Amino acid sequence: MRTFDVVVIGGGILGVCVSYVASCLGLRVCVLERESDVAQHSSSRNTGVVHRPFYLNPETKRIFAIAAQRSYSPLQEICNAFHLPWCQNGTLEVATKEEQVEKLKQYAIWAKQNGMNEQEFEIVYQSELGKMEEGVKGYGAFYSKKDTNTDFGQITKSIAKISQRLGTTFLFNTQAISISCGVVKTQASELKGFVINVAGGEALRLAQTEGVAHKFAQLHFRGDYWVLHEKIAKSFKRNIYTVPRYSKFPFLDPHIIKRPNGNTEIGPNAFLVRTPYSYKGTLSALFANALGSGSGSVSKRLKLFLNREFLSLVANDWLTSISKRYIAKRVSAFAPALSHKHFAGRGVSGIRHNLIDQNGFVPEAVLIQTENSFHVLNYNSPGATGSAWFAASIVKRLVNTGFLNAKKGVTPPFWKSLIEEDEGWKELRVIFKNLR
Repeated sequence: MRTFDVVVIGGGILGVCVSYVASCLGLRVCVLERESDVAQHSSSRNTGVVHRPFYLNPETKRIFAIAAQRSYSPLQEICNAFHLPWCQNGTLEVATKEEQVEKLKQYAIWAKQNGMNEQEFEIVYQSELGKMEEGVKGYGAFYSKKDTNTDFGQITKSIAKISQRLGTTFLFNTQAISISCGVVKTQASELKGFVINVAGGEALRLAQTEGVAHKFAQLHFRGDYWVLHEKIAKSFKRNIYTVPRYSKFPFLDPHIIKRPNGNTEIGPNAFLVRTPYSYKGTLSALFANALGSGSGSVSKRLKLFLNREFLSLVANDWLTSISKRYIAKRVSAFAPALSHKHFAGRGVSGIRHNLIDQNGFVPEAVLIQTENSFHVLNYNSPGATGSAWFAASIVKRLVNTGFLNAKKGVTPPFWKSLIEEDEGWKELRVIFKNLR
């Protein structure tokens, strides 16, 4: 049995950031990844947008808001150092209905509460919107000027290289089967150490093997994007989002994003799928997919399917998955000139893993700690945006509360203030289980 100070399960951007911070503090770290390289799932299969936290309610999504605000500069630092794309295109979040203009004003309040300064944003009213984006219509928009487009997969791989140089061991093609008393069982061996479970779509299953998080269930939703033809793509200068119609469900209406590789993509849907890795296929029976999706209590999942609004959303997004004409119809609410003929082909598909409990969808990340482990569940968008601060806060919390024994480390080549000075770890709301 190999022994480490920290065993990280998951080679996505959060897991790799955790390994980097822990290695800077002199800890012996091992990262387990089921794939042949880091960033093979959500860390590469996302919008690539570094979000500013204007749309995050500081009461219900406080940790995501803090993480997004505090991680912006550290991510820019990595991109500058490794010559990775950092395209500050900005984002317009459009009100497609008159009553949504009030939401734009709410965003301005949240933006300031979450640490954004007034020079970073403005409310654009109907008469000005068409001047900024000729192909966009609406009753107004919130303009977040510093929203940035990047490649989180490349960022993850760059941080992994630094972490490896600092001594982190990466075990690829190695799937974690279960966790018990600081021992991770894989298909071939066992590893011992303080376990940090950041396994994305597998995180809930693994937490439940240790006897925690049984009050939660999980659903997997795939989001598909379409690439726009170059000629029409040039008519959009910024990311274009819309104020969500279903505020109590964690899904976005279709939006337009600018990729650093030059592509402009439109999407997503929220198509229920069976596994964390179901990136293809749309014609499966809807309800069979729904009831078989995810993990945890079937009764909690079934309860959602008694909600008419949720059923309507699921049905609409299923149609969006199989019909270019249907997604074009939805998009016409804010980009009337777009048609299905402007779609050049499929773009990125990604999957988000949403926790549910007896009250429905869980809005915030769930952090559970035991004597020998720390589990991060429901770490969804804007998870990649907030990864630097979130990772540093997890490791520092474990060090400052005595669960990790930091040794004499190295001067951090990046994120010095996050690792050595930042007190943000005190903000993490952790559920403790089975502690002495």
